Amino acid sequence: MQKNRRLLFEYADLKGATLDAEACKNVFGKIACKEAQAQLAERSPEKKERKTIHRRAVEQCALTHRAPEELRQRRQEIVELLEDGSCCIRYLFGKCFGQVVALLRTQARFDSPVRAWANLLDLHAKGKLKRREFQTSMSVLGYAGNVKKLWEEMGLKPKQSVRFKDLCPEVIDEIREFKNMAGKKIITLIQVSEVAAGPGKSKKAGVPVDTDEYYKVIDAIDYPGDAERLLRHLDPGNVGYVNTRTLRILNEQKSEEKAVPQYLKKYRENKQTQLEQKIASVIMPPVRELLAKQDSVRESSLEEPALKQFEGAEWSSKKEVRDARENFIRALTDKFGSLAKAWRLALDPELKMVIENVDQLMKGLRRSGQMPDGGEHALRLKAEKIFQACQNKETEQIALEDLDPRTPAMLEKFKDLCEHRFGSLQDAFEAIDVEGDFRQLCHEIKLTDGMFRLLEFLDPKRTGEVRLSLIDREVAEDAMKSTKLGKKALLEVRRRLVKRLPRWSRAWKKVQGKATKEIGRDGWLSFFEEVGMQNHEAQKAWELLPVEEDKLSLTLFEPGIGRDLEAFHQKIIERFRSAKNMMLKMRDGGAALDKKRFLEVCYECQTTGNENRLFEYLEDRPCIETSALSRIQCLRGLLSAFRLADMRVIWPNYSRSSLWHRPRLCCCTHSFVPKDAKTQSEVPKPSLETPSAKDASLKVVPSQEDGEVSFERIDEKVLSCSSLQLSDIAHEGLSKHEAIRASSVARYSLVVPAVSAREAGAEVKELIAQEEPFTEAGTFSGSDNM
Repeated sequence: MQKNRRLLFEYADLKGATLDAEACKNVFGKIACKEAQAQLAERSPEKKERKTIHRRAVEQCALTHRAPEELRQRRQEIVELLEDGSCCIRYLFGKCFGQVVALLRTQARFDSPVRAWANLLDLHAKGKLKRREFQTSMSVLGYAGNVKKLWEEMGLKPKQSVRFKDLCPEVIDEIREFKNMAGKKIITLIQVSEVAAGPGKSKKAGVPVDTDEYYKVIDAIDYPGDAERLLRHLDPGNVGYVNTRTLRILNEQKSEEKAVPQYLKKYRENKQTQLEQKIASVIMPPVRELLAKQDSVRESSLEEPALKQFEGAEWSSKKEVRDARENFIRALTDKFGSLAKAWRLALDPELKMVIENVDQLMKGLRRSGQMPDGGEHALRLKAEKIFQACQNKETEQIALEDLDPRTPAMLEKFKDLCEHRFGSLQDAFEAIDVEGDFRQLCHEIKLTDGMFRLLEFLDPKRTGEVRLSLIDREVAEDAMKSTKLGKKALLEVRRRLVKRLPRWSRAWKKVQGKATKEIGRDGWLSFFEEVGMQNHEAQKAWELLPVEEDKLSLTLFEPGIGRDLEAFHQKIIERFRSAKNMMLKMRDGGAALDKKRFLEVCYECQTTGNENRLFEYLEDRPCIETSALSRIQCLRGLLSAFRLADMRVIWPNYSRSSLWHRPRLCCCTHSFVPKDAKTQSEVPKPSLETPSAKDASLKVVPSQEDGEVSFERIDEKVLSCSSLQLSDIAHEGLSKHEAIRASSVARYSLVVPAVSAREAGAEVKELIAQEEPFTEAGTFSGSDNM
């Protein structure tokens, strides 16, 4: 054998023979076998892993890949530029001197992004900027970066407008943190500032907040941020203090993203009003008006001594002024019972809240019945005397607080108590329903005194109606804009759709065809048409929706879905680096993921959101019809009867060793028939209520052989259903063995309402398969709404 090794190898190699390893060791020895394997391994070429071009590019790019925080943050540069202008000096260094000077001027003007937005970017207080307007503002500001990449970094589409929350979300977070920590201390700060300002100040325009009081609140809540930076955010006019108007808007508005544009809009309107008043004070009136004013002043100066001589008294005496005021107030209380009621019915029925001149007071005297002897001339003299006695020296007008200071004070107390109890005056009125009682609201806010005085002022004619505009006109105007009818229509369409289809993702898919579809006004009308509501209700509800560029998506309508989707994408990137890698790894050769594999992906990524709702949003299959759901419930009643009767089902189409077999459907009347019952009176009533059927119902008849159950056809109208299996009507969370336990002969024959066999076979099985697939343990794990 040792001499003919070569001959033996050539013979074995020619025949393609394979030598046994143990036989080789016995013949040649263990050492020779190891040497031969080593020589063979050296001669055989090495197998290199084949890399695709995409993989090579990814590996090459990974060598120079930088972390996201190391990349250039253009949006952060804009925020720093709006705040102090220091971040872009390195980009302008080496350029023309004029750009540097402009940048330094910007730094001197704005110390906060809020001030820069109000005074440079959004001059008309629209709340948003188009892309071209934003580019113009950035060029004025001195930004030299790529605006297109900045737009993509903010996550905006090319035709979408930019808002303050997109540009500076960290400012919104700082204001939200202050509001959440301060809570009701904001209302206390507003009230302290208004009391310190005095009763003559208008709450609509707001009053300054003392800086010491502001810092006391900051110290009391242990605000972790920069207090001076927060003060600059809440002071867009750079006047050195916070206005109570700003704090009131921040407290009443539930969303800080909407509160910032709203108080910036109020700031712009107030600034425009002050500018118009300043222009009106220095402008020269027309010639005719100027000459008429001079003539009236000259005539009044000539008539005044004659009138004083005719009356025989000095109008400037303090005693007569006091007597005129007392007599006027006494006459009003004797006539109407209170000054508040007299003000509403006689002096100011037009709700101007002030008496501006003598002519208006003369009309009030006529309504109150205070007509002196002597005609119009004597009435004018009396009105001038009363007007001089009652007018405010600063405004030169008569207001309610000049005659009855208690009623306005009680009205302010009422508003403050409503804000303490409900958060805002509008929320207080919405909390008490339309048929609610004003006295109930007063008791709710613990208003113990002044209730009847307020009722006489707010409802002098006792009509049983108190209007919000009488208490606070500004709040009433805001409530009119966010019309309550639109809210009711929105709540009603939600209720009707969710009643038919338990989740909004199903309703969106049912009506629009796809859950990810963006809709406009026409698509929104289709929801109301689906539930039978009017189009004008849809128009009112559309104004309350958070639309962007006149488009609405399900993620905007239901923010929870958008947050879950964004978190899911982030988890996929963290776990698989891309959605493509996730599909390649988890799809098992298919082009899509079923619900089971999708839930496995969620578990693999450690997603914390609602996986079932997210799957319904992403899947492409249509949702279940309501009529199909009722049919599934009918078939579930059949399964419940199996459990009550303790029956066993065996399908003859399968092998004898298998427990599952296929039954046949039959049709009969609706009844429960015990096996040993002889008369119809012995028939017990069904314990499970099921919806009625138009044609017939299913009947399960126990057979006489081995305690098995067979289905007999009774009516020829019902076709046999060979595709419907008992697993198709299994109850949620119920295993197959629990569904049809093997036991003794069935005691009852069950009748439940049924649909035709063709519908049961074609529709129900498909719908059950979509909603409630079997898990690996053999039980149903469908949605909770089924």
